[in-house]
Amino acid sequence: MAMMVVLVLMALAAGSVLSLATPNTGTRPGHPLLPQAAIVRLAVRRFFRQWPREERRQTGDISGQRHVASPGDVPRVDRRVSGYRGRQQATSCFAPFAQWSRTKERELEIQIYDQNIWGNMGAKQAIANRNSLIRDLISACDPDVCCFQECSPRTSRVGATAIQDLLADRYVEVETPAGAQNYTPLFFLRDKYRLLDRGCHLYTGGPERNDCSSKSITWAVLEDMTTGAAFGVCSTHFWWKSDTALDNQQRIQNAVELCEIITAMAGKHDVPVLAAGDLNCGTGSAQGSEPYHFLLERGLLDTRAVAAVTTDAFTHHEYPLLNDMGIYEKGGRPVRTLDHVLATAHPRMRITRFHVETSQRALDSSDHCPLIVGASIVEPGHAM
Repeated sequence: MAMMVVLVLMALAAGSVLSLATPNTGTRPGHPLLPQAAIVRLAVRRFFRQWPREERRQTGDISGQRHVASPGDVPRVDRRVSGYRGRQQATSCFAPFAQWSRTKERELEIQIYDQNIWGNMGAKQAIANRNSLIRDLISACDPDVCCFQECSPRTSRVGATAIQDLLADRYVEVETPAGAQNYTPLFFLRDKYRLLDRGCHLYTGGPERNDCSSKSITWAVLEDMTTGAAFGVCSTHFWWKSDTALDNQQRIQNAVELCEIITAMAGKHDVPVLAAGDLNCGTGSAQGSEPYHFLLERGLLDTRAVAAVTTDAFTHHEYPLLNDMGIYEKGGRPVRTLDHVLATAHPRMRITRFHVETSQRALDSSDHCPLIVGASIVEPGHAM
């Protein structure tokens, strides 16, 4: 670098001195002949030609070639445009790509797995292979969060195939005061998320409207360790009977309490919230759809309706049968919808996928099909 400066100064000095000392011969009017200066400048040019190209690039000379951006690349300045204005132009022409790249880096893709796993059964009835089937379904779709209902401490949480043990290698359960008595647990990927907040709410109504205290909400606020994007998620189960008007009123009360929890979560943490569970109401159900519509009227979105990729498949079917070998099989085809995943309308989240898993493995695992919902979330300060 020092040698380059010296040679440039020598060339300029030589040109100036010789311009004063050499007369105009008239060959080119107004332009003196400078043979000595030309020799010096020629020597400088030859020196630059021998200077390694890589070294020239490091000092800013890109040999007149325009840089072509590639994904993840940092925009570079086209040095053929000189001065500060040129640097502005070169940066601005790549601005849309750079903004897209930064947005993708901040974006978090999540999947929620939700299923009523049919644990509210007699303690002497066998879970048999059903928890193992659920474990296999979860492994196949690799969700970030698992929401369960009817995760009974008498059936689903005991024995060699206790559901929490089958998932323990990758997932951690959100701890609540209910502990192992929590029928609506949440599990999340232990190596991906930081738990910011959590809670559990037992629906009101007493034993007459909350069998075995199994109708509840478990909720959590999770932050992705890489992007910093955060979201809230709820696992919930509404009252199930449809014998009287009081039963439907109890489900509406469940919906009121769920809205209160979601509002508190979203307000405290400024995060999008997804609520997944068996609402015991919906299309084709004996319980009707009034509580479901109540939730929509309060501003929640049905992810089935707003997802970029969706399905109209039903979610509930007849129980699978336990055969002589102690294996559940012959789960029926879904004929009604009781299960839903709802979401708050939030500028940092969009729903990308809604799926009902209706494979025979899913049908044999419970009387409720798994719901799988995908969403994209960005960190605070940015919108989708």
